[in-house]
Amino acid sequence: MIEFHTPEPEDRTWAAPLLRASGWSGSEYAFGTHYIWQDKYQAQIAHYGGFFLGRSNGRYLFPAGDGDLKAVLEELLEQEHRQSRILSLFSVPEPALPILEELFSGRISVYPDRANWDYLYLAQNLIQLSGKAYHGKRNHIAKFNRNYEYVYEDITPQNAAECLEMAEEWRSVNEKPADFEDEMRAMTRAFSAWEILGFSGGLLRVDGKVIAFTAGENINEQTYDLHFEKALVAYDGAYAVINHEFASRRLSGVSLINREEDMGLEGLRKAKESYHPTAMFEKHTVTLR
Repeated sequence: MIEFHTPEPEDRTWAAPLLRASGWSGSEYAFGTHYIWQDKYQAQIAHYGGFFLGRSNGRYLFPAGDGDLKAVLEELLEQEHRQSRILSLFSVPEPALPILEELFSGRISVYPDRANWDYLYLAQNLIQLSGKAYHGKRNHIAKFNRNYEYVYEDITPQNAAECLEMAEEWRSVNEKPADFEDEMRAMTRAFSAWEILGFSGGLLRVDGKVIAFTAGENINEQTYDLHFEKALVAYDGAYAVINHEFASRRLSGVSLINREEDMGLEGLRKAKESYHPTAMFEKHTVTLR
């Protein structure tokens, strides 16, 4: 019997190395994703057979680690069968599909999950913003620089509370997203365990007031995952500036930046496409029988 538990910050000690070793660049392979979003997705984790196992809303993450993958999946399958349930895997990376087919030939069903594909960007593209493709972004930044004198700061436990205050102001002037309370809980968890989670981020101040911030964590040595990005719309260009400032100051050491999924929202899809992703991290739902 595989015992799952609610993730705690201290679990990162054993979980993060297994997630990094998988080599996957999807946001679900960042430990913080499981910890900060545990309320929304009823996230639980387990360390079993040399693998990190994640469970969210009754479905399982494709295991990350090094061991007998088939044995681990057979154990999960048996547990689900004892409860008269089908084993369902979520966010299965595209390259993992042949692995599953080889292990369980004829026993899997695959369902593409386009709304949850992650957008991957070359870090140097977001740092340099060079060429015609990024002309609009450079214009937004130039306009912001003409209109405002701003200060950039790294996010620390000392200024994190101001980011939460700004997020509340963001909500008051924007149409409230249906899942904003979930996002606030996730941000609160992130800022409350900032250092032990290995998170990093940056903020912008204008006249001493926080008007934009972004935050995330490394998935592995090559890929950084941006969990949050917020800016007050009254400060035109603030999104472009915080994106560029943080990438320039803190992300030159990675190859890829994962700006996560668009959730099937057209406006969010257009915003993410405007930064010209180099690839999509394709995910699938797989059922195993």
